[in-house]
Amino acid sequence: IELLDGLIPGFKVVNTGSSSDSNSDPHRKIKPDPTMYKESVDTSNRKTKFDKAEMNIEFKRGKSSEPFVDESRSKEGHPFESQTNKGRHVRAQLTALLAHNCVSLGKSEEETCYAISNVSISDGKSD
Repeated sequence: IELLDGLIPGFKVVNTGSSSDSNSDPHRKIKPDPTMYKESVDTSNRKTKFDKAEMNIEFKRGKSSEPFVDESRSKEGHPFESQTNKGRHVRAQLTALLAHNCVSLGKSEEETCYAISNVSISDGKSD
């Protein structure tokens, strides 16, 4: 997380992996790993603020956690979506984060929210 913080001028990256947004649904305690905010956002009292988030990031380790299979690595007849249990779980996490962000930002049905996924850093070992 420290490597990301300060990488983009005007933004900061905060470790939100153990902090859910106290203003969100009490039955859905979503905790993105780090979250990127504009530098001006005060996160001293509340680290996770979906209504102020610019980007949520999820870190996963190992090939089986990858939610998508790169086209160059997929075999003919295999879907773009990973078929591993961990891959399915990560896709569900990303979908929940995106949906939560859209609602927190007050997006209407006519507006669009975007998510960027999947940056995978792998040591080449399977898990």
